[in-house]
Amino acid sequence: MDPEITPRISSSAVSSYAGRVVLIAGNITSLNVESNFIEIKCSDGGSIQVDIGMTALPALEQNAIVEAVVSIGSDMHMTLQTITLFPDAPVDWNVFNEAVALTHRFPDIFG
Repeated sequence: MDPEITPRISSSAVSSYAGRVVLIAGNITSLNVESNFIEIKCSDGGSIQVDIGMTALPALEQNAIVEAVVSIGSDMHMTLQTITLFPDAPVDWNVFNEAVALTHRFPDIFG
């Protein structure tokens, strides 16, 4: 995959993207503004903790559907760059996760 492209990944691929910026979609399972962290249950069912730092956030709620642009440090520390909140609607995470897998299986098509 071209290093200039921001890949969509699931929690199981985080360690392969150290030093990169990625897109991760899922549901917020924990929101702790005092400690500056949110936890996202990703499309593959795994969870990640993301440092929200000083990022301006929309009104987030537990179980909100989001796509986060995250910077993954060499130490696997994940820092939020931006976050998009989606309307509350049913999401078939199995289908979404398969779509994420396809983007990696066919990089010539998906960049």
